This record gives sequence, structure tokens and C-alpha cells, in this order.
Amino acid sequence: RAEQEEAPPPPNPPTPYDKNKNVKIGMSMRILTDEGEEKDLYQVMPEETEEEKWHMPKEMECTACQAVAYNAATTGHARLASRYKDELVGTVTLEALQELCANEGMWTQTYGVMPTAGGYNVFNGTGIELPSKTEFENQDVMLTAQHSSTSGKKLVDVCKSLILGADAPEEEEFASMSLEAGEDVEAAIKKYRKELCFGHNKGCDGIELAKP
Repeated sequence: RAEQEEAPPPPNPPTPYDKNKNVKIGMSMRILTDEGEEKDLYQVMPEETEEEKWHMPKEMECTACQAVAYNAATTGHARLASRYKDELVGTVTLEALQELCANEGMWTQTYGVMPTAGGYNVFNGTGIELPSKTEFENQDVMLTAQHSSTSGKKLVDVCKSLILGADAPEEEEFASMSLEAGEDVEAAIKKYRKELCFGHNKGCDGIELAKP
């Protein structure tokens, strides 16, 4: 007698996000609200868009740039604060920033790719102010930032381009931004962010940022 074939699993029930091509539903659950009503929650995860397969979309450039500016500022500021008097500020800053850009593990662990209601993905993590209209209007979403070596490598490339590339400021300029901020690391972050992310044809030009 032929073994009975197992029936295929039933299809996932439809969700409000099935038409959004840049998200995938990781799981869903039904909860009971404080008001005693049943409510469906959906774990929304990013799906690589067609545009991302060829180049990094503008909104991702902006969030990537902010991540680089934040870490470059905090790293440079901390290293200069601990330098010996006979060390050259430019050399100290350059060495610190080179180590930062090579630290793929940090970029992978700290920053993930997150879907948005606007139909595009962004990087999210420490030091990033997200573009406006990223939030899903419905309150039934559990957003999940996806961490991977692929996204970490992308941020390494952005760091090398912005900090060490041919068009990047000289190491003395980075050192000056840190030193001018004194003990105020937030001031240093603002200087780096303005220098790297805003201005003529830079990552965040033309993007409206929505402060959290």
C-alpha cells in the first residue's frame, strides 16, 4: 500500500501588509488588550527591494551616513581625549577612524535594516534619526531590524568612502571638529553629521528627518 502523502501546510492567513513588497511577515500572534478586545500583532521584517539589489536607495544612504558620522565623532573624540601630548592629532584621529571603518562586527551588531511604511528600507541603530513617514500608522506592527553580515559590509563601505575616500575631509579636519567641541561629545557629533551628511549632493540632502 502506498504511503499516504502528507498534506501541505495551510497558507498563512492574509495580513494588511501583503501588498507591501519591502516587508515580510515573520510571525503573527493574537493578544488580548487591556480593554478585553482581541488584537492581531504582526512581526514586520525587511525584504530587500529591487532597487537595493543594484544600489543603495537615498533614504538608506542618509541613515547609513548618520551611523558613520555618529561613530566617527564618538570614536575620534574619545581617542583624542586620551592621547599623549607628543602624539599628532591628525595621526591619532586617522588611526582611530581606520580601525572604526574596519570593524565589521560592530557595524553588523549595532545596526540593522528596518522596513518603513513608505515602501523603502532604512538602517536603524544608535545615532540615527529616521526620515519622516517611516512609521506604520497601524499599531499592530512589531518592527524587526534585520542584522546581517551583508548590511554590516555595506556600512563598512560607506564608512570607508565618507571617512577615508578621495573626497573625504583630511584627518586634521576631523581632529579639528573634535577638538573644537571640547568635552561636549554631542557638539562633535553634530559637527561630523553636518560635514558628512548635509551639503551639496550629500546623503541626507532633500530628506526630511523626523526627530524621535
